[in-house]
Amino acid sequence: MPISASRIPGPSDSPKRTPLSLRADQIPIPSKAQFAVRAKLASEWSEGVASAVFHVHSSHSDGTLRLMDIATIASRCLIDAVFMADHDYGIANDIKILEDMRSWARVLADLCSINLGVELLTDEGPHLVVYEFRRPFESIPQPGANIEMIAGWAFDNGHLIQIPHPSPRAQGMNRAEIEKVILLAREKRQKVLIAGRSAMVPGIDFSKFIPKCPEAVPIVESDAHFAQVMPIAAMHFRKSHVSSEGNVDGQKILDALVCGSEGVDFASHFAEDVLSGMGVVRSFVQRLRRKE
Repeated sequence: MPISASRIPGPSDSPKRTPLSLRADQIPIPSKAQFAVRAKLASEWSEGVASAVFHVHSSHSDGTLRLMDIATIASRCLIDAVFMADHDYGIANDIKILEDMRSWARVLADLCSINLGVELLTDEGPHLVVYEFRRPFESIPQPGANIEMIAGWAFDNGHLIQIPHPSPRAQGMNRAEIEKVILLAREKRQKVLIAGRSAMVPGIDFSKFIPKCPEAVPIVESDAHFAQVMPIAAMHFRKSHVSSEGNVDGQKILDALVCGSEGVDFASHFAEDVLSGMGVVRSFVQRLRRKE
């Protein structure tokens, strides 16, 4: 029997927060930069363009939007895949939350590819983002686990690590902590995504914190906590490289990143997109709040 949205407990139907519900006139449109970069790439890539946003929070943690709202905004703003990274508190003690999110992802697949991830608090303070990759999550480490333990758990279970906003100035990992993860990745012959730019802290260039080694794969992240989801810090791929039966596949996007692909392009428009996108998004959040 096909899954019906009405039969699934809404992701983030939490007693502690009421998710925002979007009307058609409240959905933002893509920034000019998003249109421009996709048009430029489409002229170069005859097979089409697929856009993705990494590190997004929903109302399951400290975001304000439900998955349905995020998928709706993504579709409107020409984003084909969203990589979620809700915080581990709550989820670690209730894995059913991820099962509900996975069910919603299937329901919303016609709008965009929603891919699950968790942002885990380490015992040393910084966070690690872990995405489902080769296998789905079956359990989540408790908040405050050791960095090496979290990384080992992720690698051993077929998941993909992302180091978010890698700088102590941005509450991220320092170089020594990053090296711990990289050394373990090297031992296990794995790759690690590292944010070279983050839309949450657009004034900092994190590229100097990224080790020059084959295990480190630089990306840009959104780290969206409120409505600032699209089209901030998008990455773009050749659609034919990341699609299955004509539909963009989040797992193929991760494959393109860790296995290497000429169909990745994102650096050329990041700064402009952050500036235009953040202004649109902030006014969008304020407008929604006034109408609550």
